[in-house]
Amino acid sequence: MSGLMIAGLLVTGVDAQQKRSKQKSQKASQSQKGQTQQDKTVDTNPRPGQPGHKAHKEWQGDYPTVAALENFKVVKTIKPPQNFLGNLTYDRETGRLWLVSLGPPSNTNGPSMLYEMDIRDGKILAQAEMPFKGDFGDPVFIDGYLYQGIFHESKMYKISVDSKDFGKIVSTVPLPTLTDLNLIDESHPLPFIEFGGVGVTPDKKIILHADDVGEFITVEPSNGRLIHRVRTLKALGGLDAVAGTKGETLVVANSDPRGGYWRIVIPAGNQPYSRAKRY
Repeated sequence: MSGLMIAGLLVTGVDAQQKRSKQKSQKASQSQKGQTQQDKTVDTNPRPGQPGHKAHKEWQGDYPTVAALENFKVVKTIKPPQNFLGNLTYDRETGRLWLVSLGPPSNTNGPSMLYEMDIRDGKILAQAEMPFKGDFGDPVFIDGYLYQGIFHESKMYKISVDSKDFGKIVSTVPLPTLTDLNLIDESHPLPFIEFGGVGVTPDKKIILHADDVGEFITVEPSNGRLIHRVRTLKALGGLDAVAGTKGETLVVANSDPRGGYWRIVIPAGNQPYSRAKRY
């Protein structure tokens, strides 16, 4: 999980019992004629400013104290490759660490590169040039393969990381677009879903944080099929997904205030604008 900060942690529970939630959602939609397709998603939470919106709980902890600092220590550091600018992922079971640098023009030091590094001393164990361009989010590791999403292409690349075919793109799957989300009550200038934070659910699905629409979106790695949607906050950065004690999926992410947005309501007629509110 790259880019996570201690301050501003957001913990959001995502119900892992999707079938039960889906059944409840279907019953509710049948009783509410005229309900938009956007409101028929699992775990519906209307957007800020819409009737029925439920504010999410955010936990930021207390201001650091000397005692608190003693409980959190940096025990080791390793240096990334020179001039590295990009993201990383780590597999706890195998102890393997991979870094993927951004592509040009975001990266002015050369092409996008995939590295495997020794977590103990930072030695580069393998590297390969990748065809990726511009900015993109975190990679994730599932069942022996690295998955790298490129949001501005609406694609997910499945990449081999074994010693024989390190860096080889095995397959490419399409990702959902804003059209697939059917956001009929808002408009966006670009068709792709921008995401930075990416994680893996306990059942090995890929969860993306859609930065521009404020949703957690779960997709099937093999084909990119949209499985699950949960409304959340905009302005989240790196994230990770872990199993909770009750079988639920817990998503831990850092809040990025630079990505916050303002909602301005413009009433009809010549009335003054209502107060802008940040979400």
